[in-house]
Amino acid sequence: MVARGSLTMLGAIALVAPASGFKPAGGSPTASHAPSFRCEADLSQTEQLICSDAELSAYDRGVAYAFSRSWRLLEGRVASNQRDWLRRRDRCGTRRDCVLQAYKDWVQDSTGASLGTELRRVAGSSDDSGDYFLETFQSPPGEVTQLSDSGQLSMKALGDDWYFFAARALYIYDPHDGRGSNVSDSGAQGLVYLTNGRGTFVDEYSCALKITKLPKGAWKLVEQGGCSGVGSSLTGIYAK
Repeated sequence: MVARGSLTMLGAIALVAPASGFKPAGGSPTASHAPSFRCEADLSQTEQLICSDAELSAYDRGVAYAFSRSWRLLEGRVASNQRDWLRRRDRCGTRRDCVLQAYKDWVQDSTGASLGTELRRVAGSSDDSGDYFLETFQSPPGEVTQLSDSGQLSMKALGDDWYFFAARALYIYDPHDGRGSNVSDSGAQGLVYLTNGRGTFVDEYSCALKITKLPKGAWKLVEQGGCSGVGSSLTGIYAK
């Protein structure tokens, strides 16, 4: 997803299929796991850097995919912002940290993006002592009634062992304070690299998740802090 190749993203984008042999940050992407643009001659310094770096290539494919969905959903209204972002990213030159941060910022700014089929939380619930906090500090009678506790997860394979994910949880409760029901939500999204089906995601806001791939397309998330509102959690098993 770069100035030359990535502006073609404003039309149709082809993603590579998962395969084996892809390495995490620092390794070079294989030909089948290149970024969303062609790694050929006449590339800018930033483009050359992305082509030589497996993690940056994975981020590029992820952003290309998410942008292609935004383009279809918003009918092109995001095109101008995308060009501005590309110019900002390419100003990084060969500074890897700068390029990586540009991709991470793009992902954070696309909060709520749909990545395809959504899985729902089928086991596990919000359990971060939130109810105790609510009962102690918010609810005058010291009692909270749970009205709803749900979670959704979407995953997109970007190439062997790299995944783009978006997770949301919603907790609705009545603190019996005479003001009606309240809502608490949690969320996280980004790229995660899995080793033997397991990986850890940590963002710059200290949201941390352990992510495990389960049989039959199911996933397990264990929140380790920083992703939740009071009473809600992303922890659980997600499946169709």
